[in-house]
Amino acid sequence: MPPSQEIIDRTFHSKLGGAAYHAVEILLDAGFEAWWVGGSVRDMLLGEIPKEIDIATSATPADITKLFPKNDGTSAALGAVVVSYKGQIFELTTFRQEHELSNGRLPASIAFCDRKTDAQRRDITINCVYFHPISGEIFDPYGGEHDLTERLIRFIGDPGTRIRHDALRLLRAIRFRARIDGQYHPETYQALHKHAGLIRILSSNRRLEELEKMLLGPRPNRAFEDMWETDVIEHLIPELHKCKGVAQPADFHKEGDVWDHTMLAIASFTEDHGPDVRWATLLHDIGKTETFLLKERIRFDHHASTSADIARKVLQRLQCPGKR
Repeated sequence: MPPSQEIIDRTFHSKLGGAAYHAVEILLDAGFEAWWVGGSVRDMLLGEIPKEIDIATSATPADITKLFPKNDGTSAALGAVVVSYKGQIFELTTFRQEHELSNGRLPASIAFCDRKTDAQRRDITINCVYFHPISGEIFDPYGGEHDLTERLIRFIGDPGTRIRHDALRLLRAIRFRARIDGQYHPETYQALHKHAGLIRILSSNRRLEELEKMLLGPRPNRAFEDMWETDVIEHLIPELHKCKGVAQPADFHKEGDVWDHTMLAIASFTEDHGPDVRWATLLHDIGKTETFLLKERIRFDHHASTSADIARKVLQRLQCPGKR
């Protein structure tokens, strides 16, 4: 069933939703098929107003650029065009299938296709629900709405194949589990653990982008706990992985070891905390692994400066900008 009428109305009356509605009308009037898809539909089904809206269409990139002259055209070869319409930004993606993805992210080639085939390339079921804003119809080939109701993260098709085609899906599955406060399908969880090492083939900027989404999203501590349990964090930020099991003096840290302390800290974020504060919180005690000393009691002499040095190396490796 579609999102509630209240959410649909509120979305359509927002600047973003209204513009996206009219963008679909333009595509339909030109003889093309067009649907909202992905995160916007997921958010509406969760009772939230979407902050981004992606449109999947039968129109080719050439068709899209003609209909929407204000566009960047930079990803047209991959079947996607970012357009500006009524002061709003959308990504319009041609129905496509991808072949032999390389570098864990970019496809070696694409072929345009129909909507049903387009759905097969998507990562998890809750991100594979299509919504037609004009008719109100829902296209849900993999039970994404059911999984969202059950708070279930499940890869489409074979989980290992999904991850090998795009290693970013390791992080996306973990982030969305935290996002919906859900659980993993057993086969999805097994695949995350089995293929954790593939995270190393991702470019630094892709890792950084996804990590920041985790830190800025709900329940970041849940995401990082999952990365530890699946061994992803060992390949992503090994310096943080080593914090598990590093004891702290119980008189000062009743919460537990350095890892437990860090997870408690990042669980306390509010909307006022920006990305820099969140990174600083995540890495603020990372130097305790190198300064642990048992002398009368547990001590971490000069751990603040050591943490700063290690944090700097971690952020440089991730190519985090020095200034924003």
